[in-house]
Parts: sequence; C-alpha cells; structure tokens
Amino acid sequence: MKDHARVMRTLRALIRDHRYLLLGLGWAATLALGLHGFLTMHLTPLEGQEPPLPATWSNSLYRAIRLFTIDSGDVGDALALNPSLQISRFAAILVSLWTAMIAVGLLFREQVGLVRLWLSRKHDVVVGLGDEGTGLAHDLLDRGHRVVALDADPHGPNAQAVRDRGAIVLAGGAGAGNDLDRIRPHRARRVFVLTADDGANIEFALEAARHLGPAPDGEDGHDRVFVQVADPQLHGALCTITESWPADARRFRIISPPARVARRFFDRLPPDAGLEGAPDPRQVRLVVFGKGALASAVVRRAAQTCHYANGRRSRVTLCAPGADEALGNLIRDHAGLDILLEADAVDPARTHDALQALVEDALGDPNVLATFVLCLEDARDAVVWATRVAACVRGRLPLAVHVPEPRGAGRLLGAGPIGGTPLHPFPDPDDTDASNPLCDDDLDRLARAMHDHYRLQKQRFGWGGNPLVDVPWEDLPESFRDANRQSADHIAVKLRAVGARAEPGDDTPDSPAFAFTQDEVEILSRMEHARWCAERVLKGWVLGPERDDARRVHPSLIPWSDLSEVERDKDRSTVRNIPELMRLAGMRIVRG
Repeated sequence: MKDHARVMRTLRALIRDHRYLLLGLGWAATLALGLHGFLTMHLTPLEGQEPPLPATWSNSLYRAIRLFTIDSGDVGDALALNPSLQISRFAAILVSLWTAMIAVGLLFREQVGLVRLWLSRKHDVVVGLGDEGTGLAHDLLDRGHRVVALDADPHGPNAQAVRDRGAIVLAGGAGAGNDLDRIRPHRARRVFVLTADDGANIEFALEAARHLGPAPDGEDGHDRVFVQVADPQLHGALCTITESWPADARRFRIISPPARVARRFFDRLPPDAGLEGAPDPRQVRLVVFGKGALASAVVRRAAQTCHYANGRRSRVTLCAPGADEALGNLIRDHAGLDILLEADAVDPARTHDALQALVEDALGDPNVLATFVLCLEDARDAVVWATRVAACVRGRLPLAVHVPEPRGAGRLLGAGPIGGTPLHPFPDPDDTDASNPLCDDDLDRLARAMHDHYRLQKQRFGWGGNPLVDVPWEDLPESFRDANRQSADHIAVKLRAVGARAEPGDDTPDSPAFAFTQDEVEILSRMEHARWCAERVLKGWVLGPERDDARRVHPSLIPWSDLSEVERDKDRSTVRNIPELMRLAGMRIVRG
C-alpha cells in the first residue's frame, strides 16, 4: 500500500513538474493526428459512394486547427471518420480544457490557492521564502505534505519554484496581521515563521500559537509553531521569558539559526572523533575563526557537549581581529563559560607567518587533539580564509568551514580539497533534509523517551526534585524539555567514548541486545553528570545547600566523586536506558 502511494505521489509530481511540456506535446500530437485524419478522410468514403477529390494540405491543416475550437469535429454522414480523426477530435477537447484550466489558474492563482486552502487540512505553513524557508518547503513537499507559503514577493523565483511543485503561495509575511486568518491556523499541522525580521516573527508566532486548533492525529506532544530568532541575545531573552509560561500559552519552539548551524558542525566533524576513551590523555582543542553569532554558538556548544571520558576540559581559541574583546563579551554573556572551557584569544595579523605559527602551536603538543573551524559569515571572507588556513594546515589537521551562502563564491567551499587539505563544509551542501534539523523530530523523540523514563524511575525509587518536572511532556516547561534534548544530543558523544555508534535498524533475532559493561556505565555516568552540570551552569544555576528552582540553586553541582549514591544512580539509570531509547528511535547500537 505504501509503495502504491509512493508511486502515485511520484507520478503526480512528474505530471506537475512537466505539465507545460506535456501540454505542448498534447497540442502537437492532436494537431498531427487531426491533419492526418483530414488528409485521409476523403480516401475512405462510405459504402456505395464514389471517392471525392483528395483534400489539400492547407484545407486539412485549417480544419485540424479548428478542432481546438470544437466546431469542426462533426463532418456529417457523408464520409466515414477514420481512427486518427476520431481520436484527435476528442483529444482536442481535452487539451483545450486543460489549457483553459491552466490559464485560469495563472490569472487567478491566489484566488485558486485560497479555495484550495479553504478545503485543506493538516497543512504545513511556511512564512518567509528566503533560502531557509524555501529549502524547508521543498523538503516538506518531498515528504508528501501539503504546504502553504506566505511571502512578501509571491512572484519571485523562490515562490514560483515551490508553487510549481504544488504549494499554495500567498502574498504576505510575518508583519501582516491580517494574514493569520488566511492561512487557517486552526487546521494547520505546523507553522514555521522564518522571515528576516525577528520582532515580526515573534509577534506572528505568538498569535499563531493562540489560534491553533487541536493537534492532528499522531502529533500530540509535538511543538506546532517554530519561530526563528536570529539575534542571539534576543533569542536568549525570549527563552528566559517564556520558559515559565504554562503549556497552553507556549505552543511554539524558538529556533536559533547560529545554534542549529553549530550543531551541524559538531555532527559533521566531532572534535573528539580521535579520542580513544578514558585512558586517552589528549585535550580536545578547537581553534575558531570569527567573532560573530556563529562563532559564539560554536563556543557555547563546545561548553555544552565537550565532556569526554578522560575528564579533561576542552580548550577553545578564538581567532579574529579584536578577539580579546570578543572573548570577554562571550564570557560575560554566557555564565560559567570560562569554568567549563579553557578559553583564550588570538588576534593574528593577515599574514602567512602568523597563521603558520598558530597551526604549528596546535600540532606541536602531542597531548592536544586539534580541529580548526572557520565561522565567518561572509562567503568571500570564508573562501579567502579557507585558502590561507588550508595552505598552512596542509592536511595535517581537520579543517571545517561554514558555508554562509551555497551560491556564488560559497560554491567553492564544497568543490573539493584546497592544496591537498580536505575541507569539511557545514552545513553539508549535499544535505537536503531541511525540516528534521529545524524540527528536531528525532531528537525530540529521544528526549521525550528520556523524560518518560525519568518519571517512571522517580516514582519507583521515590526521588525528590521539582514537582513541575513530574508532568507529561506536553506540560513540561521548555527549559526542562531543552535539558532532555541536550542529554539526548550527547548520546553520540557517549557512544564514541566506548567505541560504539548508532545506526539505523533493529537488532537481529540471533544477536544479543546491546548492553554497556559495568565499567562503561561508570564512565558514561561521569560524562552525563559533567554534561548536566554544564547545562545548568550555562543557564545561571549555582551551587547551594538546598535546591531552589526560583533562585537557580542546586546542591548537586559538585564533582562526581562528591555525589551521593542516590544521585549517581540517576545518571546510571539514564546511561543504562540508552540502548532502549535508541531502539524506540529506530536505531541500534553496534561496536566498532
């Protein structure tokens, strides 16, 4: 049944994407059949009649063209109609009607779109057809979803591209309040607000969340409105303001583009990929070029996730003009960053010797595992600096490069090695899956399973804690949802620490279920506690004798060695449950 539905979707997509070519072929084939029919009609008289004079080419062509006006298909009873003419006169009707429908659709396409929208249910709304919104719309269409797009330029190339694939495109944007009713949010599955105006995005998302109808079947517990906020400080402030809102008032997810791109880097080129477990004494070092929002997001993510089996703090070197001031601002804006990481700054001159010295310094210490990452936000600067750094690295260190623009100069970053140095571009130019990184469906599935497991264990063992946490996922405050997502996101780091990895599929019947050894449980539990401490510290929590969520005080912000066995068992339970969580996500854990 699924294969049949997939074939039908593919067939409809082919017809939709090539409808003008098919229409032209229909006109040509019908005209050719009509011409042949009229030329040969006079050669096949009815029985008992004398054959009339042969028809001329010009007369036959004229009559064949008139087939499309539906007034020359009837030739009376004087002559027999041959098969060519029989087919062509009915084909002409169909081709003419198809042409008329397309013409009406082009002339009144917005009105037609509104009619289609009025009949639509469980559609996805994309507000803003920039590169992000257009990529998301194409991905949703690839998955067979109904897409409604709002854009200030409904006749632009991006709008036309998604419209040609069957999306409903309407004129409007996040700043136009009257557009909310037009997209019929009470029938929508999800709403994505992705324009370049953060303030308008927030306003539109808040209103859309208020007007959502009941969740469609199978969507309970999932966020329904996704709002993009590019300004890191505004993003952080909004997260803080809304984290205590009740669930019925907060039905949206706040998306940070720099944070999502930073996650792509750590997924594509994990800095710990060369570590060999707990005995490995090497320190992970990230050399980050840039001082903008993306560079800050990479440093923050390092503080969140770089907690490895050997227990060594990672080192981050920020390289940019004015790097000292940029690092100071970063530490000021992110509480505890200097506690979680060894951070320093370098302000290199734009010379080959300065870069070469930086590379040699990273290579000179055998107890350092270094990765260079270029987080420049201008495509030209990214290409120029990638060339300079690659000339110094010469393939001896991993080099990741942010691709700020996949077109123009940015295409060079995905073209191949530079001077023998392989580049690791992020986001991956070949990655066409736009909606899953945006929605984090897989991550949310793991995070929700973690939360459900914690509630069961809390009830079973009588653990204390915040009563606001002991609620279903749908009612869980966003700050605690995010904590579960971060724990789920760290699973890949833990698996690498014990020489394992996750891959799609289930365990085979003849293979034993995966389980960590007792030593591995202890190692990974230490890592989980370090990750949990980092997550809390970055949100402004401090150590205190008694837990106080309002003042963000927690007594467990201490080293693993000082924890009670009850608190340690919480981390051990989380670790032991990882194989089952992966199974629920359609994955299995394998060693090697």
